[in-house]
Amino acid sequence: MALKQQQVQIGAWSYELTQLDARQGIRAAARLANALAPSFKALPADGFKLTPEQAVAFVEPALRDPALADTLLYLCDLFAERTAVIGEKEGVPTRMQLSRILDQHFADSYDDMILWLVASIKFALASLFRSVQGIAALVPRTEAQGSGSKSPT
Repeated sequence: MALKQQQVQIGAWSYELTQLDARQGIRAAARLANALAPSFKALPADGFKLTPEQAVAFVEPALRDPALADTLLYLCDLFAERTAVIGEKEGVPTRMQLSRILDQHFADSYDDMILWLVASIKFALASLFRSVQGIAALVPRTEAQGSGSKSPT
């Protein structure tokens, strides 16, 4: 089975994203979840409908964690290996592997870099996060219904 691809337009460039294989996806999701875990403690009970103050409270713990930079660099390197940059340079159509030009391509374009990284994460990990949400949705129901097994004591 071939890995899926998707094109995303950001500014003047098109980015052709290629899906991660299963092992890479699980490793990336685990690193991302661990990096964001401190922020989930600040998440209000009503979820992601955040006021600006709540958004700062949500992001601030993760930004204080020095491991976050390592995780972001890991994700950038991982997804850059699976991204082709398509556009025109001096009127000539070009297609380049992002991993070869990552630092120069996004120099002083951090907003585009974040948009690309978010698009890559959404494309590569959306089904994994949906699966986790599906499993999590079963937990309260299972606990409420009880397992039906008797305690050994």
